[in-house]
Amino acid sequence: EDDRPLVLFGSGRWAQKFMALYGESCRVESVIDNNASAWGGKVGGVSIEPPETLRGREPGSFRVLICIKNYLSVLRQLKELGVEDYRIYDGNLAYEPPRKPELHMADSVAEEEKKYKVGYIAGVFDLFHVGHLNIFRRAKAQCEHLIVGVVSDRGVTDIKHVEPFIPFDERIEMVRSCRYVDEAHEIPFGFAGTREAWQKYHFDVQFSGSDYINDNYWLAEKEFLEKHGATLVFFPYTEQTSSTKIKALINQRLEKK
Repeated sequence: EDDRPLVLFGSGRWAQKFMALYGESCRVESVIDNNASAWGGKVGGVSIEPPETLRGREPGSFRVLICIKNYLSVLRQLKELGVEDYRIYDGNLAYEPPRKPELHMADSVAEEEKKYKVGYIAGVFDLFHVGHLNIFRRAKAQCEHLIVGVVSDRGVTDIKHVEPFIPFDERIEMVRSCRYVDEAHEIPFGFAGTREAWQKYHFDVQFSGSDYINDNYWLAEKEFLEKHGATLVFFPYTEQTSSTKIKALINQRLEKK
């Protein structure tokens, strides 16, 4: 593997998408942009700098990833700056994830071969309850490696227009502590869909609750996954328990006081 630091050229949508999907797996050192008004800002926590910072740097000590659609002028610019080691990122394409999950057997004891290698679940997981546990258990029974994406606090307020009861750092730790979960990661804000998740992890299957089984959005995502060799599996919804019902019960009891 190439462990040299990576420099992104461009700070727009494609650079933001690359950082959201692959930033935690790649060592991104800086972001370069020709727009002076962007200098000093950040993309995914990485500072945006002027192109001149590349001039005079030791060849081969870093890599440049061009994250701009119309990149021909950038190629000429890089040549003038003495940079020859570069690649082009296309935000519309799917790339092999920089780090593939290690598939392992529990306690080093061989298990029965499972239907899927890598599974994925996305959710808020507020007020962790038995319904969450059920979907993790059912998913792990079907896949060797289970990845869970957890919606950030900002994502919850943007999508559901409410504040989560439990803050993100605590919610993701609860998920990570579950014996059925192999990995848990924050879902990048602005790149939270099934398609971005598949681009990031290349999972074989995404699991979801059966309350979405007839939803047109989820049916379209299932079609997308099947075109890419994966699928979407719906599990029975735990009728008696949900975060919404728990919140309603808490509010009722508070109102009685």
